[in-house]
Amino acid sequence: MEKVQSFTFEQQRELLMLRLEHDKFKQAELEQVLAVKRLRQQTEHAKLEAERLRRSFVKEGKLSTEFDRKSSYSGQSVDGFDDFDQLGELVVLEQFKDLVPVHVAAYINEQKITDTAAAAALADDYMLTHGGGFADHRSGAGAMAESH
Repeated sequence: MEKVQSFTFEQQRELLMLRLEHDKFKQAELEQVLAVKRLRQQTEHAKLEAERLRRSFVKEGKLSTEFDRKSSYSGQSVDGFDDFDQLGELVVLEQFKDLVPVHVAAYINEQKITDTAAAAALADDYMLTHGGGFADHRSGAGAMAESH
């Protein structure tokens, strides 16, 4: 036969307090899990958006249109470059660095990047790591024209 165990008032009170604390702990743990899930979703969304922006910079030709227009009628080679594709990549890279904040452009220069796609990936990583946005303190002639 099973023994019925009776608790004193203090023991019942203590048991109730432990159950309440356990429920609070479970709720806090659930909130933490949901917060981590939200951060992962936001990070994934930011990565997808950064990839979309990178592609729009490079593939839509927004950065290279001016160079393509200028170089399309010239067949001359420039010293230090084997062809206009290499020179074009340099011009596009410099245009890209003019669009990002000064500290990001400096970081790209420090890494000695010569490819625009690699520079865009590096800029994305830098902005994710250090925070901020591309609207902050642009470098180059674009920033000078906007400030005057």
